[in-house]
Amino acid sequence: MTTCGDLMRVINTFFPFACVAKKDNTGLIVGEPTWPVSRVLTAVDLTDAVIDEALRRDCQMILTHHHIMGKGAKKINPDTFEGRAVLRLIRSGIAFVACHNNLDFITNGTAGILMKAAGCRKMRPLYDGYAALATTPEEIAANSIDLHAGPDTVPGLTAGFGRVGELETPCTLGALIERLRGVVSGPVNVVGADDRPVARIACQVGAGKTADIDRCAALGVDVLITGDMSHDDRL
Repeated sequence: MTTCGDLMRVINTFFPFACVAKKDNTGLIVGEPTWPVSRVLTAVDLTDAVIDEALRRDCQMILTHHHIMGKGAKKINPDTFEGRAVLRLIRSGIAFVACHNNLDFITNGTAGILMKAAGCRKMRPLYDGYAALATTPEEIAANSIDLHAGPDTVPGLTAGFGRVGELETPCTLGALIERLRGVVSGPVNVVGADDRPVARIACQVGAGKTADIDRCAALGVDVLITGDMSHDDRL
């Protein structure tokens, strides 16, 4: 019998949970390691529709990218979505796991995959350490993000906040956007002219906003790929 704990250990070999920022609510959020699991549903976010599908498909675990209760929920009751979701998951015996910072930070995580899709194979962290995510003295002082790799961790993994690097073959912004359109599910929103030459790119999938713009400007980046930019910041 496979348990929730067994699957957590498997996930940890590819996306170590130890590298996440302390304020990030990544990991086993609802459930117990001893709960049996035979089927897993994956999603970007936990929603009522996702829980409905998990029940319909007889899944015992939901694995998402984004977490819930990241702002410190104090009550678990039916008055909020988070309260209703937690109660429903527990009653149904469905474990809930989020891979947020660890999926964003890791070598072949969200930022790394987007950089490779854009044509950049050699890259480095956009920031030293946890940057804006740092909340503890240790994180504030850190110049890098430690994986705390164990004996079962996939060899060669590194962690970093955002990515920056040079394209193997420089191209125009229009050509770069066409590459990205093949790997993202939604529309690609663009700021810049199609014929603009691009050599150095960066990716920050979320959380940085104006700080990312400033950091990219300081590093001479031609294009910032991000999933977190307001209308005012784009202007």
